[in-house]
Amino acid sequence: MSADPRLPAAERLAVSRERMRLSMKARASTAPAASDNASPLFKSLQNWWAGHPLHVAGTVASDAVNTLIRPFARRHPIALVAGALVLGGLLVWAKPWRGILKPALLVGLLPQLLTKLIAVVPLESWLAVLASFTQKKSEQPPPSTAKTEPTQATTPSAQAPLH
Repeated sequence: MSADPRLPAAERLAVSRERMRLSMKARASTAPAASDNASPLFKSLQNWWAGHPLHVAGTVASDAVNTLIRPFARRHPIALVAGALVLGGLLVWAKPWRGILKPALLVGLLPQLLTKLIAVVPLESWLAVLASFTQKKSEQPPPSTAKTEPTQATTPSAQAPLH
């Protein structure tokens, strides 16, 4: 179903664009929603973030980026990239993650994070993961226990050794 080659190029382009638009619209209407396929861990993470105190700060920062930085980025994209380069260089030079990743901090924080994760994720999910680890995989053949030794020739050589 291609456009008639006798049409001018501009009309063929318009017909092609219309077909693409209709195809994309049809795919978007038949595609399942992302939230339908979300895993329990992802849903738990979304719920946790919705109740987190920094959620409001993230929303405000997102609005600020959309209203302030987006128009600047459209007018001066090279300046925005240069600024990001300078900011990235400063971050690498300052290495602020050194103070965050102290072993003592992780030792105190890790049990709390694991406890919250275990409390948020439903029990059925943990049981399903445990069952998947304990199930035998049927697609892998069982390892053979018979050992095969390479056969060696036991007959003497017909040729006499060279001296």
